[in-house]
Amino acid sequence: MTATASRPDFAFVDNAKAIGILLVVLGHAPGLTGLGDASLAAGIYAFHMPLFFFVSGFLVSPARRAEPLAARLRTLARDLGVPYAIFFALSWAYWLATRGIGPRAAKTAGIGWAEPLRGFVTGIGVDMIVNPTLWFFPCM
Repeated sequence: MTATASRPDFAFVDNAKAIGILLVVLGHAPGLTGLGDASLAAGIYAFHMPLFFFVSGFLVSPARRAEPLAARLRTLARDLGVPYAIFFALSWAYWLATRGIGPRAAKTAGIGWAEPLRGFVTGIGVDMIVNPTLWFFPCM
């Protein structure tokens, strides 16, 4: 695709996305942590997702950049906050109903019913007891 006045061609964006995809694959490879160098895995995890968020900043339209902060925050709350809250509530309800069942019950023994709320507020993966994959919403 050639560059136009409305869409500049950022070759470095495509290259950065390709590098990011490779890092995601490496970071999720089953034998990565077994290589004996935990710093490699830590480095990949510290870098691969922030790279995608950084690259996405180059692709924001001028109209979106000119949007007032209050309007942008309302849009983010609607487009990201509402799905995040819904998915968390569904995950939390499922966790409350099943936390004492099966082999994983020992993992959550002694955790109070409100403890997962810390993960909802902080968005930190280790605090997200009920559904750790939801960390992605607060990052965006």
